[in-house]
Amino acid sequence: MFYGEGSDQPLFILRKMILSGSVEERKKAVDELFEFVKRDIKGTLEAMDGLPVTIRLLDPPLHEFVPQQPAAQAELAKALGITVEEIQRRGAQLHETNPMMGHRGVRLGITYPE
Repeated sequence: MFYGEGSDQPLFILRKMILSGSVEERKKAVDELFEFVKRDIKGTLEAMDGLPVTIRLLDPPLHEFVPQQPAAQAELAKALGITVEEIQRRGAQLHETNPMMGHRGVRLGITYPE
């Protein structure tokens, strides 16, 4: 959903969610992301044709979704109406020193129940 062909829009929405400054902004981004999650889950279930499927929580380190290249940061900042410094600050806040104890999956859901 976030890599490869057709991933531009869901990746942008995910980044918008990660960089949101309020619960309302985050909820709006989650609502926008829903159609892509639903589409991909339905596609997976159809492809599996009745076989068991396990759907995992969002598990990759969120800082990996914050662009690191200055040009990409500038483009995202412009699209979101925020500063490059805000993007860099959020990426630094999310950076994980121990990926096994990261802020993702169920821990992310506890911090941000929306």
